[in-house]
Amino acid sequence: MHNFEQIVRKEGLRVRGIESEYFILGNGKCYKLNELGALVIKYTGQKMELKDFCAKVSKKYHEEDLDKIEKDVLNYIDFLKEEGLIYINE
Repeated sequence: MHNFEQIVRKEGLRVRGIESEYFILGNGKCYKLNELGALVIKYTGQKMELKDFCAKVSKKYHEEDLDKIEKDVLNYIDFLKEEGLIYINE
């Protein structure tokens, strides 16, 4: 996966903000999002390269290890796929 444009949310998936927290509602479950998760969901389906997304996260959180950020992002995307909340258009 190289571009967030390739990520497609499952039909019926809902994202809700309650105060300063975000949740995904789907598959009969509720998932609480951390800040990285909320950013991943925000950019799902948008034209943004993975490397550009990681640079944005790096700047926002003052984390210089882009490889670590990329690994965390890809792990989170894998989790969303495993839960059936998204799929990847290749």
